[in-house]
Amino acid sequence: MSSASKKFKVKAGIFNAYKLAITQNLWNSGFEYYVPNVGMILKEYYIFFDTVNPSDGKNTRFVLKTRKELVTYNVIPLRKL
Repeated sequence: MSSASKKFKVKAGIFNAYKLAITQNLWNSGFEYYVPNVGMILKEYYIFFDTVNPSDGKNTRFVLKTRKELVTYNVIPLRKL
C-alpha cells in the first residue's frame, strides 16, 4: 500500500482515499479504497474468463467489472465525556 492518499470520486462525494490491492491472480483482481474516519468508499473487482473457440482455436478473454461505491454517509461527531 502506498502511504499517500489520492482523490477518488464516488456518488457520495470526493475523498482522499488509500488504495489497497485485495486480490491479484490469473482469474481476478480487485481493489478497495479506504478513507480514515469514514471507511471503505469503493470496491472494484475484475474477473477474467478465458475461452477457446473449438472451430479455430483462438483465445478470447472476457472481463467482468464489478464496482460498489459509497452513495451517502453521515458523520456523527464524538461527544466529550
